[in-house]
Parts: sequence; C-alpha cells; structure tokens
Amino acid sequence: MKIQTRIGLTSFILIIGLLLSLFFLFFRFTTVYQLKNFQQDCEELNISLSRYSDRNLLLYTEHNHPKLLIEYWLNDLILFHKELNSVFNSKLNNRLSLEFQEDMKIWLDEWNETYNAIINPFILELNRFSGSELSEEGTQLGFYNLYLAKSKVNDIPVLEQLKLIRSYQVSLDHFLEIYQFSIEEMNRKLEIEVSQYTRNSISLVTSAVTLVLFLSLFLSYIFSRGIVKRVENTNSLVQMMTEGTLEFTSDKESTDEFDDLVQEYHYFSKGLSDRLNSLKFLLQDIGNSIGTDTDIDAFQETIVELGMDSIHADAAMLFLVDSEKNELNLVRRTGLCPPPFALDKSITMVRSNVEEYFESHPLNVETPVFGNIMNTGAALFIKDNETSKGLPYNAISDEWLFISSMIILPLIVGKQLMGMLVFYNTSRHKLFSDLDFTFIKAYSDYTAQSIDNVYKYQTLLENREIQKEIDIAAAIQKRLLPSKMPEFKIGSAMIHSRPARGISGDYFDAIRLDEDKILYTVCDVAGKGVPASMLMIMIRTILHSICHRHRKANTLLKELNYHISGRIGVDQYATMAVFVLDEKKKEISYSNAAHHPLYLFRNKERQFRSFDTEGLPIGVDKTAVFGHKLIRLHDQDYLFLFTDGLPEARSLSGKELSVEQLLRFLAENLEKAPSDLIPAVEAHIEDFAKDAKQHDDQTFLALQIS
Repeated sequence: MKIQTRIGLTSFILIIGLLLSLFFLFFRFTTVYQLKNFQQDCEELNISLSRYSDRNLLLYTEHNHPKLLIEYWLNDLILFHKELNSVFNSKLNNRLSLEFQEDMKIWLDEWNETYNAIINPFILELNRFSGSELSEEGTQLGFYNLYLAKSKVNDIPVLEQLKLIRSYQVSLDHFLEIYQFSIEEMNRKLEIEVSQYTRNSISLVTSAVTLVLFLSLFLSYIFSRGIVKRVENTNSLVQMMTEGTLEFTSDKESTDEFDDLVQEYHYFSKGLSDRLNSLKFLLQDIGNSIGTDTDIDAFQETIVELGMDSIHADAAMLFLVDSEKNELNLVRRTGLCPPPFALDKSITMVRSNVEEYFESHPLNVETPVFGNIMNTGAALFIKDNETSKGLPYNAISDEWLFISSMIILPLIVGKQLMGMLVFYNTSRHKLFSDLDFTFIKAYSDYTAQSIDNVYKYQTLLENREIQKEIDIAAAIQKRLLPSKMPEFKIGSAMIHSRPARGISGDYFDAIRLDEDKILYTVCDVAGKGVPASMLMIMIRTILHSICHRHRKANTLLKELNYHISGRIGVDQYATMAVFVLDEKKKEISYSNAAHHPLYLFRNKERQFRSFDTEGLPIGVDKTAVFGHKLIRLHDQDYLFLFTDGLPEARSLSGKELSVEQLLRFLAENLEKAPSDLIPAVEAHIEDFAKDAKQHDDQTFLALQIS
C-alpha cells in the first residue's frame, strides 16, 4: 500500500473517531445546559408563586377598587399557572430520575385538585361579585372596608357574599403557603438531580471519548506502524546529519517515498559536506589575510575571488559604503558585470563603457535594483532570469548583456550597511542553486564582520595614538596648575577643578605677588579639547609673565587681553575673573572679563552680594578695557568664584542645578572651612547629577576671611 493511501486511511479513521466523540460530547453537555436553564425556570416558578401568594394575601385587605384587585389577582394566577404548566410538562423531566418524575406528578396533582376545589369556585364567586352593583359600592374601599361598612347597616346578603370570598381567600392562602414548601423541595431535589446528571455526563463523556480515541488510535496504529518504522529509519539518518555525520549511504533499494527521501538526503548531505569544507577553507583564507598590517586592497581582492570560486560565479563586484555621502563605491570588480537595469545605448554599445559604468556611478538609494536593497537590507536572488524575467533588460540570452543568474548581498553589521557583494552568472543555463545562495549568504555575513573588524582595528590604532597625545597634554596641563594654594595670615582658600574630558578648558591659579598680596583667578576657555588647552596654556604663560607688574586686577586683564588678542582665531576666547587679595588692608582689587560674578557672603549681613564689572572676554578685542572694584573684607566673610560647569550641572532628567540652588547650598554650609566646604560642594553636585554625564568642566574657588 502506498504511503499516501495509508496516511489518508489513518486520517479518515481519526477524523471519524473525533467526530463521534464530539457529537456525544455536544449531546450530553447540551442537555446539561438545558437542565441548567430548566433549573432557572423552576426558581422563577418559586418567585412567581411567592408573588401570587402575596397578591392573594392582599386581595381582601388592600385599599383599592375591587375590580382592579380581582384583575391583578387573576393576572398573577394566570402567569403562575402558565409557568407551572411549562415546568411540569417539560420534556426535560424525562432526563431526570423516575423518583423525581413521580414527585413532579404528585406536586402537579396537588395543584390541579386545589385548582378545581378552591380556585375555580373562587374565580366564579369573584366574577359574580365583579358583575354585581355591589362592586361599585366598594370603590376605593377594598373588600375589608366594604365588609365593615355593610356590617354597620347589617346588610346580611352582602355580608354573606363577602364572607364567602374571605373564606376562599383564606383557604387558598393556606394552600399556597404549604405549596410553597413543595416548590422549594422540588428546587432542592432538582439541584441534586442536575448535579448528578452533570457528574454522570462528565463520566460518560470521558469514558466514551477515551474509548473512541483508544479505538481510533489502535486502528491507526495498525495502519501506521509500517510508516513509523520508515520514519524512524529516516529520522536516524537526519539525526546523524544534525550531529555532524554528513557521509552515509542507504542499504535498501528504493521501494517507497521514504526510500526516495533517504537517497535525496544522501545527495544533499554530500553536497552540504563539500560546501561546509569549502566554507571552512574560505574563512581560513580570509582570516589569514587579516593582520596588524592588513593590505586593504589585497583583502578586498581576496573577498571577491574566494566568493566567486566557492559558487563558481562568472563575475563579481564588491562595493563599500561612503557614510558621508550615503553611497556605495565600487572597490573591486572581476569579470564583466552588466548593470541589471536599462542604460543609455551610448553606454551599452561599447563594452569598456559597461565595464567602467559602476566605477563612475556610485550606488545610492535611487539606483534601480540596488537602491531597494540599500533601503530594505534584504538580499536579492534571481535564480533563472531567462525564465522569470526578474531582470527584464538582461533576460535575452543572445545579447552580451545577458544575466542568467544573479545574487546581490548587502553587507550588514548590526543595522549598519557596510557594503554590497554582487555575483553574476552570464552563461546560459549556468545558474546559482539555492544551496549556493544559502552558502554565499553565510559567507557574506562573515565577510561583513571581517570588514568591520579591519576598519575598527585601524580606527582603534589611530584613536590610541590620539589618546596617548591627549593624555600627555592633560598631564602637562595638570603640572601647570598650582598643586596647593598659597598660605596667608588672615584666612584660607581652596580650589576644586574637575575636567569633563581628559583635557580641561578651565584654568585657575593662585600667585603670591609679594609679602601682602596674592592674585586669584578663575578662567573658562571657550570650546573643549586640545584647542582650548592650548589657549589656556597661553593665558597661563602670559599671566605669570606680567602679574608681578600689576597690583590692580583691571590693568592686569587689560595687558593680558592685549597680548592674547590677534594671536588666536575669532572663535577662541576666554571668560576670566581676577582679584588681588591685600592681606594687610583686608581688601581685594577685582575685575571681570565676562565671567560669572564674584559672590561675597557678608557675615554681618548674613546674605550674599554679587560683584561684577564691565568687560569683554579675553581675546575678542585688543583695545578692550575692563572695569574695577575695590572691595573691603570683614571677619568671617566668604568669597566664591566658579565656572559654568557648576550651575549648569544636569540631572538625568536634564534639569540644571542653577546659581540660586548652588548659593542656597553654600549658605547652608558656611560653618565649614574651605577645605571641608569644597568636598561638600563636589558631593552635592554628584548627588544632583547622579549617573548623568558631565558635559562641562567644573572649577570652584572658596576663600574665607578668618
């Protein structure tokens, strides 16, 4: 028997078994669902009985027109009687036990007997009363008040009629009260019956489904055990392939589809084994071509030639990305590579023009065929162009621009496009196979990573050289800054400086001019890195050369600016604040070149005062002049100078610290000496910024008068 026939018969048996199981399951649980609804109807019957009982109880005592009371009473009776018949005559009773069916018959008989003995005469008496003139006399009084009114006049016939109505009403009320218990008992037993039926249904359905499935599986096993053996045999061969054994043979002649499949596995494994060996050697060759002194041109040539040899391509091209122009430039071509799109005849008529086309026309997102690959990052495989016409302008085999098969592979690392590998077959009937495509895709992934590694390695070497130079410059810069502050008799001072990068654009200094005077300065050079460092060194050198000739801060800034201006570019400048402390006179000479103001906390006033003077940044205008202020100092006064990096420190959310918050923190910590205050400020800024990256250099000067 053919395998397809066996599978079809087995499937048919399974489907029939499942359908029977589902039908039985549906039948039983549909009945359960109906019984649940029936149970709900019985509960509603109990509610309807309670409502009718209440109506009967109020019939004789409620103040209303007797005709309306009779009408309400009859309506509730009809509704209850209808629901009663619906429940007791339901076909679902046959699904329940014989004992419950006997009880239902008894309860129905009780109602019918009472209906004939009490309710029917009661209805006749109420109808007779409703049709008499007496009913009009009882308007809005009700039966009971009418009875009282007639008792006063001793109207014997009317009293007899009202007593009869009362007698029926009392008898019916007594019966309804007892019958209420019967209905409640019916609901209680019904709940037990439904629960039992549900449990039985689950058991029966489980047993039936199990039996049907067992029979189905047993019959299926009889038909499928031969197939299972063939599958196990084939699976063992596939398992050998997954474990790396790619060379095996089948010891059985082809008799069915599985034997044919084994033979196909054999041919496939042999081809795959050859390709894997080839890929291993390719990767080794690429690895050998990468070294500390990699020849990029030779490396690119190796990539193209190894790829062509591995899939026996007629021609190939390698493009690499120009990230600045968002283009792909041809870096290596082997063989004739016709463009896979329409070209002007002035190009296609001359072979050399076609060969040189890609050299003079970089690929971009607008280039036909290639542009789509650049956008999507998806490889393109045209297996048989002559048949599929995937490249219609290259599908005519008689023309020399013919492309029989083509593979275009984007070289992607992460999500970044590094380049593109293109392989051609231009001979008729020479096609790339699916295995060729899978193989060369793996090759291209490794190639992309190799190219990226080579370029990263070269960039790393360049960056390491640059970093060495930066580290040397930073070390030189650090040695130019004062290692400790000059001591003075009337107080203490301290400076903290923290660069954002290795080289700082901030400059600070403290220079003793004579026995009584010390020069303090804080400077912020525009820009970052080496250019800012060079300007900082220039300022420091000139400042040390001229500082001893000046005792006033503004004249010092003027001469410093004169020597700096004109020697640097227009985009290079520095803000700078300078003050000269006179210990003997307890005063400072202060001048500012567009820097942050000097903040002075007056201990007597218990508040901050800021001091600023007019002046352009250093290096902007050679003829610039700078303002001057002479400031008297008192005991316990505190002076502060800082650069932008402190108030502009940012948290992770981007919020800046601000001058106001910095001054508020200083005011709360003024009992500390500068040696303790500086670390506290540093800790406060770090706590505010947390893990946010420092974006600017930070320099802070604190000076306290004792």
